[in-house]
Amino acid sequence: MEIPILDLKGRSAEELRGDRELARSADEGLSTVGTFVLCGHGVPGEILGAVRSTAEDFFAEPESEKQAWARPMTPEVARGYFGLPSGVVSVMGMERFSFGAWERDENDPYYGSSEGRAHFPDNRFPPQHAAFESAARAYFRCVEDVSHKLAVILEEALQLAPGAFTENLNGNTGTATAILYPGGGVPPEGGVRIQAHNDVDLYTILRIFDDSRTDLYFLDRENRWNEVPAVRDSFIVNVGDLMQRYTNDRWLATSHKVLVPPQSSAQDRFSLAYFEHPRYDTIVAPLKALLKREKQEPAYPPARVADFERQRRMLIHLGQTANEELLEPIEKRLGSA
Repeated sequence: MEIPILDLKGRSAEELRGDRELARSADEGLSTVGTFVLCGHGVPGEILGAVRSTAEDFFAEPESEKQAWARPMTPEVARGYFGLPSGVVSVMGMERFSFGAWERDENDPYYGSSEGRAHFPDNRFPPQHAAFESAARAYFRCVEDVSHKLAVILEEALQLAPGAFTENLNGNTGTATAILYPGGGVPPEGGVRIQAHNDVDLYTILRIFDDSRTDLYFLDRENRWNEVPAVRDSFIVNVGDLMQRYTNDRWLATSHKVLVPPQSSAQDRFSLAYFEHPRYDTIVAPLKALLKREKQEPAYPPARVADFERQRRMLIHLGQTANEELLEPIEKRLGSA
């Protein structure tokens, strides 16, 4: 199945509003294979390069040094390094470092309350890697701009009023993650680097720093795996559980996985993932305008973002679930995949 390639041509969010051709392509990709490729995004190459080089400098540190900046294993929002204390990279074949928004007004209860502080923890960059933090901060500003453009395109794709998604991005809890897949010690060619999974968020914006191949596969509605094409200077977009609920299953949080490339290509691989999450106090439910147009009944009950995502993190990171009723529709779908 052909995966759509959308070219923003460097346009601003407002310039993208009303572009029906772009909107149709986005809807086609998300309704069938669950992804599309985004070009012309406007993120400078020098900023992307700086994040990569400074992150790789951090990942080259001894494991004991990296573990000093490890993210806690918690159902709360966490930032910092993730690997294994044994000195071996994650069993999924990767090391990660997550970071989020720097600016927040502690006098605003949304940020300064106990719930707000839990959703906006401090970033955990080592002082000796100040260049990494500086590059990450510059990138975070850029990818948030891409996210705003994407939200406009998705509003257009669903024929929603302006602001349906973008209004809930003011105070979003999005997180960026630098990911290193080491080339040595990986499974044989064709093995799995990351098991098939779906994302918890609203949508994911992924940059793979390899113009020759992605090794990233998405499962379409016909249960066929489709490799995402490698397109120079592009991002790969897919939606998560929250968007699936918003769209009443029109757009699925599609399963995707990363395979091991041929041994001739088995070198270190670096990528950047941005996981967009709306305001934590947002109530997510199937969109009334979409239900009316499609003459559908809602497949999901309303859910507060903070509660829903905490339950998903408990399930993913700790293997626990405290509110099965909240997750039941999605867990049934995952169990039947």
